[in-house]
Amino acid sequence: MKQKRIIRRTTLLTVALALILVGLGLARRVELGGSWWIIVGAALVISGYALRRKTKIVLWVGIMLLALCVGWWRGSQYMGKVAAYDALYGKNTVMEVTALEDAVYSERGQLSFSASSIVVSEPAAQRLVGQVSVEGRGVPMVYRGDRLRVEGKLYPRRGANQAGINFAIIETLQHNISAIDTLRREFATGIQNSLPEPLASFGMGLLIGQRATLDKQITEQLTTTGLIHIVAVSGYNLTVIVGMSQRLFAKRSRYQSLVFSLGLIGVFLLMTGSSPSIVRAAIVSVMSLIAWYFGRQYRPLLLLLIAAALTAMASPLMVWSNIGWYLSFTAFFGVLVVGPLIKRRYVSSKAQERIIPSVLSETISAQICTLPILLFVFGRLSVVSVVANLLVVPLVPFAMLASLVAGIGGMIGPVIGSIVGLPARLLLDYILDVAALLSRVPKASIEVTITAAEMIYMYGLILFMSFVLWHKQRAHTGR
Repeated sequence: MKQKRIIRRTTLLTVALALILVGLGLARRVELGGSWWIIVGAALVISGYALRRKTKIVLWVGIMLLALCVGWWRGSQYMGKVAAYDALYGKNTVMEVTALEDAVYSERGQLSFSASSIVVSEPAAQRLVGQVSVEGRGVPMVYRGDRLRVEGKLYPRRGANQAGINFAIIETLQHNISAIDTLRREFATGIQNSLPEPLASFGMGLLIGQRATLDKQITEQLTTTGLIHIVAVSGYNLTVIVGMSQRLFAKRSRYQSLVFSLGLIGVFLLMTGSSPSIVRAAIVSVMSLIAWYFGRQYRPLLLLLIAAALTAMASPLMVWSNIGWYLSFTAFFGVLVVGPLIKRRYVSSKAQERIIPSVLSETISAQICTLPILLFVFGRLSVVSVVANLLVVPLVPFAMLASLVAGIGGMIGPVIGSIVGLPARLLLDYILDVAALLSRVPKASIEVTITAAEMIYMYGLILFMSFVLWHKQRAHTGR
């Protein structure tokens, strides 16, 4: 008689991936001395495999310990490389870097951008991991991919940048002339040709989460009304658009739906310069599309953990200090897990197939799942958020598509851009008008400060409620 499997393989894989992330997080505080823990975990896996006919508990424990140690070991190794920054803080440093984005002008009138691929020549030759923020002068403009020589005093930074240089002396060593980045810059120019300011900057914000060029008043209005998430660096908007296109074409042909959705992802990657948020969204979307096309019933949580583990193992700094990484995956959890659960529970079966209810439930769920982080980081809560989101979020995917079309039209010519950009102008104007109107409501936004423990408690509550909805759905459907 075949032995009954106690734990599903997908469940075991889900737990293992989560433990890899836990191990990466532990490495930030406690360094794993040596790799002997991995050997212990591997030994347990082997012994469990040998004893599989009698018991599998040793195998499960071994796999979990191995996963934890793999993440812990990778994080500890990377932490040693990050520690190289400590000896450079406060010293005049000369380095070669590669710009990660087009520079914008700071409040001090200097070029400001983030950079990676860091090679230090002074005070000591070495390579650094991660990225640095640079603010300085010396060149008329810095574009994404440019190789630069930067000189100035290095200081620690919080967030995605491990360090930064203010009042830097910048020198261009090599301009980036890749076809992709040239196309991206032409697309940005195309949006400027098609749309007036501040609509052009707002359209770019919707597409890639670029807020540096947004007017301060607009940023304040979006924050006050709880709409700032639509221009956040989470990339979840792409997952919403892909889901919408999938539903539109699935009734005609599964193949056409796959090709169109993959093409849409490719266009976004090309036109937006493959920003990290869009790349994360693309990874999640492509994996879900492939599973759907081949008729596999994928588990959204497992899919998210695969993407999270891959990106975090490539750069543990994502787990340690990148708010955008957390916003991305909490938003994806809302779109792929919480949204469908809410839709199946509270939306009629006929309405579930319609685009507007789906987009609304997914976007509201994404906002719920990112709220604890936003409260912890920014400390503000919008009391008009529900009304604002009901009026705006169903139109956000259409505004993104319209902005994309406007940018492509503007690349052809200003006249064509102004014509095909009319839908984008109407939609973007409407969204900004709603934000401006609701931001004038007295006490539209209040200060709410939460601690890290309270943030974790809120996420525990979200996970618990998601489990309750999932359990009720499973009991109802029998699956």
